[in-house]
Amino acid sequence: MKHRRAAPEPFVRDVGLPIRTFQLWRRLLVAVAASARLDATHAAHFAGFADLAHFSRTCRRMLGYSPTALNSGLLP
Repeated sequence: MKHRRAAPEPFVRDVGLPIRTFQLWRRLLVAVAASARLDATHAAHFAGFADLAHFSRTCRRMLGYSPTALNSGLLP
């Protein structure tokens, strides 16, 4: 008997990402933008990260750079 794969959720079908991944990207972009005017810890909390370490790990994993490197203006 063949197992049928469940149809993708409407959000995944329309956007192409699971909603949790989309929310994480949005949170990350809000935190990066906020870090231009706030220190990294406050920017992380403002965007909804639990703490600075969570923001830093997510930033490195998804963008390839630490928040400090992004704010330094020294990226290629």
